[in-house]
Amino acid sequence: IGDSIQTLPLWVVLILPPVLEETAFRLPLKRKRLYITLSSAAVMFFISAIIFSSKVYDVTWERLLCCSIIALATWFWGYKWVSKVNFKTWLWILVLSFSILHIINYDLSTMGIDGWIRVVLKEAVKIPSALMFSYVRIKHGFGTSVALHFTINLSAYCMGALT
Repeated sequence: IGDSIQTLPLWVVLILPPVLEETAFRLPLKRKRLYITLSSAAVMFFISAIIFSSKVYDVTWERLLCCSIIALATWFWGYKWVSKVNFKTWLWILVLSFSILHIINYDLSTMGIDGWIRVVLKEAVKIPSALMFSYVRIKHGFGTSVALHFTINLSAYCMGALT
């Protein structure tokens, strides 16, 4: 959030991550073709930031093209294998992917092994929150999981602003 606040309005920084992350990692818990397709496009949006060495929330035509291609491929081919994956396995893939995603917020190229370990352990604490968001998504719906994610991010932002 810290770097993004300098280039994006605060409301975008607080709303966009919960919507995109919940779309990517919780929406496809109910395995419908549309949900899995939207999820794959959202995941590609994050991955494309690494591929094109851009900031996570910079929107470029190249990144949008990658998202569109992945969405089409998922719609026609990817949905079939995802729907066959055991639910527990699928849940853990999404939970761990959510935690790993947050590692892209760091410049790992300048870190030694101790820095890498510190970052991995720091982001591993996202696993319990990912499990909680997943539970909320399944029991109370997508909108509730986005609202909870937003509330947690807002509280973290407010606590960070106090220091």
